Amino acid sequence: LVWLASQLVQQDRALERERGHETLTRVASAVTTALQHRIAAAKSSLNQLASLPASERRAAMARMAPTLGPGAALVEFTSGGITVAPTRALLYDPAAPIEQVETPPALARGEWLEFRERDLRRAASAYRAHTSAPDPAVRGAALLRLARVLWKDGRADEALQTYDLLGALDTVSIHGLPAGLLAAHARLGVRRDQGRRDEARIEADSLVARLASRRWRLSRGSFEFYHEEALRARGAVTSPDKVARPAASALAASFAEALLLSRAVDSLWRAWSDVVATPVDARYLLTMDSVPVLVLRSARAGATVMLISTPAHLRAAWIEPLQPILAGEGVTLSLSDAAGPPIFPPEPAPAATLDAPRLTHAAAVSRLPWTLGVAITDPRALSRDFAARRRVLLFSLVVAILLVLVGTYSVTRAVNRELAVARLQSDFVAAVSHEFRTPLTSMRQVAELLDAGRVSSDERRTQYHAVLRREGDRLHRLVENLLDFGRMEAGAREFRFEPVDAAALVTEVVEEFRNGVATSGYEVVLSAADAGPVHADREALTRALWNLLDNAVKYSPEHKTIDVSVARDNGRVVMSVSDHGLGIPPEEHGAIFQEFVRGQAARVSGVRGTGIGLAMVRHIVQAHGGEIRFTSIVGAGSTFSIRLAPAPA
Repeated sequence: LVWLASQLVQQDRALERERGHETLTRVASAVTTALQHRIAAAKSSLNQLASLPASERRAAMARMAPTLGPGAALVEFTSGGITVAPTRALLYDPAAPIEQVETPPALARGEWLEFRERDLRRAASAYRAHTSAPDPAVRGAALLRLARVLWKDGRADEALQTYDLLGALDTVSIHGLPAGLLAAHARLGVRRDQGRRDEARIEADSLVARLASRRWRLSRGSFEFYHEEALRARGAVTSPDKVARPAASALAASFAEALLLSRAVDSLWRAWSDVVATPVDARYLLTMDSVPVLVLRSARAGATVMLISTPAHLRAAWIEPLQPILAGEGVTLSLSDAAGPPIFPPEPAPAATLDAPRLTHAAAVSRLPWTLGVAITDPRALSRDFAARRRVLLFSLVVAILLVLVGTYSVTRAVNRELAVARLQSDFVAAVSHEFRTPLTSMRQVAELLDAGRVSSDERRTQYHAVLRREGDRLHRLVENLLDFGRMEAGAREFRFEPVDAAALVTEVVEEFRNGVATSGYEVVLSAADAGPVHADREALTRALWNLLDNAVKYSPEHKTIDVSVARDNGRVVMSVSDHGLGIPPEEHGAIFQEFVRGQAARVSGVRGTGIGLAMVRHIVQAHGGEIRFTSIVGAGSTFSIRLAPAPA
């Protein structure tokens, strides 16, 4: 049966692999065609843009920009500089001129006083005279110098107020840099030099957010310098070749895309005038920070128009629309460049997908800029028909094997149970025989002495009669226990319930038991509080208490003190018997109330007993609607507690 099933499964798997290959080939062809159409449409749009006059081209780029989505930008390179759509797609302008630091003539007098004569007070007065100049650039330069002098003179609050006035000018260019940027950086420096770390961190976060908002036209060098200054002030760690990103998740995603686009445009701009470094292909992958960026290029009459697309934009705009096709066929798609970095999906594939049937098309085969791979999402769902038939086949095989295993297990368990029952019965017969033999032997010896007339005094004769009575009572209790246990097991034991004073009953049982064990040196200590009456069968409850006391004596050969108590606890009447003897190992706790079960300590120590005492106690307590609990520590003794509901008033 197993061999036949394996042959059928192998045939099904061969057919499944063939069908899977057909599915992968069909999906790969459909995805390749869809991506080729998208690239061709984008290339056609670029050719149209490049063919337009400059003024119309830039207007058309502005109209197309909103349709691109995050992570993509249209870029125009001309000898006059760079045009980007959307206008705030980049964090910095790769074509921005290098900032020139020139002192306005009106402020020369103040700089002479500041740096040559080191007269900060007069320098501040000279700068303040120009803070209301009509020219915003002169006014901003004067505010910048005035705040610097005030800070040097130890007037930090006035310096900060002056920087606030400078920041209000925001986009006014001062030495080629925005006034708002200079003011924010200066405020950060003041807070940091003052040692006010929390305020410096707030200033740094504000500066990072304003840089990420792309409100200022900066060169790459200026952007990275001020960004790293802000991150250093707030404790961020940056590597020399990478710019760290803002901490907020939403801002971080937008910042990462803008940074990637900025790096790509900067690299393309540097290579644009270099004929050797400029790729001649109209489409290619540009790797920036180990991330492949798609570049589509069209050049016409001295102008180059490019569409730059990050992996995030490709996933959202080009690949996500293909997901219904992929999901319907149960196939996953992966794109990577020739060097291997993944473009889609960005995370490594799960181990299950790596083992699934897959098909890979290199860029030369697919005529795409990427290496395209398709894989079955769930190999088990490749063919419902084959999978269903294999499930039925395997289910039948498993059922057959399970039937054999269950049958074997059942037979083995039944045999083991019968053997265990036989062993328990043998142990029980041996234990009962021993229990009967001991009092019978004593009675026989005493009877022989009396019959032979060897008892010389009435006192000794009275003692022997007491022995006969005690051993007779012991036999009677043993026989009654066996008969009662049999009736309880058969469900034929009738209980006669009546109100019984718990303390009085426990006291009576303890007194009777104490007389029987006094000669053996045992002491029974009773602590009886007025617990009130319980609704109980006096004879059955007496037998349960007697069995607990008898067990306490049996399992306490060295410590001969037995503690008995009766009290109220949480509205229940609790009767407890404690010994300080052998204790019960934890592994035997679950079986001590089973009939004929005797612990390992009893067998090793030779403790007499039939193994039905605790089982009978459990039956009696359950019949009274109560519960029996116990705690035990090996070597320290055990405590058994009978908990019963009080009799209704």
